[in-house]
Amino acid sequence: DENEVKNGGAVKGHQGTGRKNIEEDNADRVEVIETGIDECPYCKNTLRNKGYKQRNAIDRVQTKIEKIIYDVEQKYCPHCKKIFNKKPALLPKSLYGNQFIADALTMHYKQGIPVGRIVSMFEGHLSEGTFFEMAKRISGILKPAIQSIINEYRKEKVKHADETGWRIDGKSGYAWIFCSKKTTIFEFTNTRSAEIPKKILGSEMLQGFLVVDRYAGYNKINCAIQYCYSHLDRKVEDLGKEFPYNIEIQNFVSTFRPLLCSSIKLRNEN
Repeated sequence: DENEVKNGGAVKGHQGTGRKNIEEDNADRVEVIETGIDECPYCKNTLRNKGYKQRNAIDRVQTKIEKIIYDVEQKYCPHCKKIFNKKPALLPKSLYGNQFIADALTMHYKQGIPVGRIVSMFEGHLSEGTFFEMAKRISGILKPAIQSIINEYRKEKVKHADETGWRIDGKSGYAWIFCSKKTTIFEFTNTRSAEIPKKILGSEMLQGFLVVDRYAGYNKINCAIQYCYSHLDRKVEDLGKEFPYNIEIQNFVSTFRPLLCSSIKLRNEN
């Protein structure tokens, strides 16, 4: 019957992918949880052993910190008077291993975890001062890569740029962002000068489009400019509020704003 209600669920014979029990051979550890009592708390009778009821769980165990001693073998050439050895995978004169450093910096700068919490997670093997010294050293090592990142950003077909007020050491400043689908560049300065976008985008003609608000500092960039639709929408809305009794302006706003809103949604329809 066409009106018959269909049963839900997967096609008959389909192998399910639901939660499966953890076998003891595959478990990282088996923990025994004792009741801690020998008599009934209500009637005071002696309790009898009824065996164990198994409960499965998947949990995250805090990363184990290891103190490592590397015994670095050294060999000597009596003829050349030179010593040969294979260095461990560590930064020169660094107490901390590469994985330790990468985990700490990723937690803060990518995942946004406060430094104080990271220090507590690393079981007393790291202080806030040491964390920032570590970050400073790594930033120096990675500094040569900055220009390569900027060059890749300049090649993108669609580039975005924006700036906002930002306090730097208690003084007024600006945080700039230059981003594309693959790249994000931050620049923190004490000025809103057009020299900042010129520093990142250069003076040569760039392909594609630069999407910005209507700040005039971006107009000096040698690239086709596309104004942000959301900013334009707010400008049109403000225009309607400024001239509430002007019929021509009200007609323009009522016609143009829906077109802008439709344009903003076009990206989600692709």
